[in-house]
Amino acid sequence: MAIRRWGIGLPDEIKRIRDEMDRIFEDFLQPFSSTLTPSITEAAMPLMDVIDAGDKFIIKADIPGVDKEDVSVSLEGDTLEIKAEKKEEKEEDKAGFLRRERVFKSYYRSLILPESVDAEKVNAIFNNGVLNIELPKKEKKEGKKIEIK
Repeated sequence: MAIRRWGIGLPDEIKRIRDEMDRIFEDFLQPFSSTLTPSITEAAMPLMDVIDAGDKFIIKADIPGVDKEDVSVSLEGDTLEIKAEKKEEKEEDKAGFLRRERVFKSYYRSLILPESVDAEKVNAIFNNGVLNIELPKKEKKEGKKIEIK
């Protein structure tokens, strides 16, 4: 008689039930998808480093598995916004999957910068799943001493 540990398959069964519930809700909401905006819980927040390099800010954000064409960066005032979407690979025959854990989702991050930057000189490079953004700071204007009469 083989000895089997109790509960060894329980996490897999719970995951299967959760995946099935997600599929049911997706099917239900599909007709409304064009009117719904992605919620914060649906979008992953890319991990990032923000560096103050004196004359510029440098931001490095991890956005794995996304193509450069599916990443957008915008700057509005002092707010930087990063959006990306990892598109699902359409597979005709899903019956062959024994396990499917790779996630296809969107990424979103908004960051308020502590100083204003020169929007005309912002540079962004995406390479190997890492987005590098250089945001040059605007030159600080010297104050003017006012003579008291």
